[in-house]
Amino acid sequence: MNYILLKELMKQSETECGFDSNKFAELIVRECVAIIQTEVGMKYKDGWEQHGVSDDWATGHYNASLHSRALLKRHFGVEE
Repeated sequence: MNYILLKELMKQSETECGFDSNKFAELIVRECVAIIQTEVGMKYKDGWEQHGVSDDWATGHYNASLHSRALLKRHFGVEE
């Protein structure tokens, strides 16, 4: 578990009135979405063919990652 990241997200969740658990949860979801975008996006950008993966499979995988990010945002109510 990345405790440094969690501490940073908790710090960002602090308000004048204390800790905002809703803000903390939203930041965690945003972090998850960013990881999906970074990991899948970079692999797609770098070219899956280097790893022996067909273009059709790579495109499908990339599109699935886009769909996953949208589902996460909608499920947890995270707005841009």
